[in-house]
Amino acid sequence: EQSNIVAAYTPTSRSNTESILDWTGKNTVTSPNLTYRSNDIPTFDGTNDYLDCGVIPGINSTATAFSVSVWLNSKSKSTRCIIENGTGYTTNTFYMFQENGTVFSFQVYGGGSYDASFSNFEYQTNVWYNLVGVWSAGNHVVLYSNGENVNGNSGGSIRSSVIDGNTNMMIGARAGSQFPFWGEIPEVKIYNRALSASEVTQNFN
Repeated sequence: EQSNIVAAYTPTSRSNTESILDWTGKNTVTSPNLTYRSNDIPTFDGTNDYLDCGVIPGINSTATAFSVSVWLNSKSKSTRCIIENGTGYTTNTFYMFQENGTVFSFQVYGGGSYDASFSNFEYQTNVWYNLVGVWSAGNHVVLYSNGENVNGNSGGSIRSSVIDGNTNMMIGARAGSQFPFWGEIPEVKIYNRALSASEVTQNFN
């Protein structure tokens, strides 16, 4: 599993309140305004906190699969960005959102079209979730929560490729300022392959 991780951010990665070291050693991260609890869990204030993770290697137009794993605890029921790689609907490779105070979503974009999965349950505030989004070329995206497949309503069409892997990945906001996350995101991992259902469950447990 470790050899397939191309980016990872955890509380123990922190070097100070202005920067976080991605423990794969492959990516530079900055964290304007981010603060931390006493146990080093980064907190996002819903106003101007985010992580700028730079360009993630291998998550671009040549990618044939990837998986995104995020631990989070939300304090808000409004629309918020959890993680995004891209700068808008036509240039995203992927993003993960909490939508309209009801569901989580994982969406993959490319060339103006997209594939999306929305959770089959309504999320709650002050509850820990491990969300995992999985994409592979020629297949619909899959969304997991706490080790279980939670694919609900889906939209869009199967994506055979993604585009624009030369934009920075953001944790906690779109483009550094839009839909800022309010809550805690202590761990993010990006894999350069599609995790299986059993691997997602094993990692959660």
